[in-house]
Amino acid sequence: MGMDVYAINPNPQVQGSDYFRNNVWYWRPLWAFIQLSCSDILSKEDINGGQYNDGYCITEDKAVAIATRILQMKEDGKVDAYVEEYKAEIEKTSKDSWDRNYPIDSENIEAFANFSMHSGGFCIS
Repeated sequence: MGMDVYAINPNPQVQGSDYFRNNVWYWRPLWAFIQLSCSDILSKEDINGGQYNDGYCITEDKAVAIATRILQMKEDGKVDAYVEEYKAEIEKTSKDSWDRNYPIDSENIEAFANFSMHSGGFCIS
């Protein structure tokens, strides 16, 4: 199972602006990061809607704001710091913990930010 994220109005001049995909294992930590980082941008409905693949949509204004925030955090080193902290916390869990199945990395976060910036808004299916 995965999250297929479709752009509402992708920029045709930017490759990869029409579609983003993560399997559920990668999506959950990514969306958790977005929730934490963008809680002032997203409504409770947005946060909840992003946890499922049932077609919930995020507006273009919010998509750009999410991307802007993440890219600034990447530039400031905060994305890498979050990823390292996340991985350190996962290492503390037991070897058979389901949490170990939910990876996160800076490249995936940045790829989503780039998609979000040029998506014209997006829907999660």
